[in-house]
Amino acid sequence: MAQSLVPTLVHSFLLSVVVIFSAFLLVFRNGPARVMAMIPSIFAILVMFIVMRSTGMMLNVATILIASTILGTSENDQIHFFYHFLEKRQDQTVEQALTHTFLVAGRAIFFATLINTAGFLAFALADLPPIRQFGVLSAVAFMLSMLADFTALPAALWILFRSKPDAWGTETYRGPGATSTQAGTPSPPTS
Repeated sequence: MAQSLVPTLVHSFLLSVVVIFSAFLLVFRNGPARVMAMIPSIFAILVMFIVMRSTGMMLNVATILIASTILGTSENDQIHFFYHFLEKRQDQTVEQALTHTFLVAGRAIFFATLINTAGFLAFALADLPPIRQFGVLSAVAFMLSMLADFTALPAALWILFRSKPDAWGTETYRGPGATSTQAGTPSPPTS
């Protein structure tokens, strides 16, 4: 039965990816940002499938929903993270934008994830084993996605948008979409 579910899993997951990627395309209009926004969700989904594989848990009618559920639900956190980051990145450094993002969106992401996790853990009380598996695996995946929201996502943003030292050692923004006002004028060397 698990083999017959794989095409359904692939189709539903690909449809979710296309819809969410298209939404990010409309919202952020930044190629690398669109891809990076999916890092936490993809990480959580991959870990869940590794856990399922290593424990011998088979795909069933409930666990097949995990990928699309996690992708669709956790992307909300990444939208908030990116929105606040890009909002402050227009006129502040990467460090300031990340600090602002953690202060403004971090707490909301944390509590929203805890609420989602608690809600899905309620399925652990179900009598039907596939529903229990779905609830527990989804709850763990939400926590993994949040962990990646607070670690991998900021690290990827830092790498993509970080300032690079110019010839005189001052920092100049030269990342994707840099404008002349962001690049600034380097200061001359001092003796």
